[in-house]
Amino acid sequence: MRIGSPATFVVASLPKRVFSGQVTQISRLAPGAAKAASYRIVLEAPNADLLLAPKMTATIAIEPEKNAPSFHRPSGVEPRPIE
Repeated sequence: MRIGSPATFVVASLPKRVFSGQVTQISRLAPGAAKAASYRIVLEAPNADLLLAPKMTATIAIEPEKNAPSFHRPSGVEPRPIE
């Protein structure tokens, strides 16, 4: 994911409507209780019908980049649950 990556999203008030946009900001947040990496993602999307408002919470899907590097688990390393 990077600035400019295409994304689709749905907002709670319009669950059957899928919007399209692109990533405009990526900010790493402080680690939470789970100590997992968390990011704040900001999207820009057309809003000709004025259905979207600033700071609406959405469920988003960001399309993976073609030929993007993938992450592989090193041999012999097993995942473990976060405590």
